[in-house]
Amino acid sequence: MPLFAWAAQNHRVVPFGARLQLRADLLDAEGEPRACITIPGQRIPLAYPNIGAALTALRTMEAAHACR
Repeated sequence: MPLFAWAAQNHRVVPFGARLQLRADLLDAEGEPRACITIPGQRIPLAYPNIGAALTALRTMEAAHACR
């Protein structure tokens, strides 16, 4: 295969666009900002109990989007 021929095969990766945020307007039981994932086009963020859970969910979403 010639160099850069793979680029002509239309392998375009579309960025997912979801972002991890700490939302001060959504506090947890201790009064700390809640970890949320905001997705473009959705008005309500997805809230998680901690940053680890939010990162795991974000990685899962990105992996599912990359398989499309």
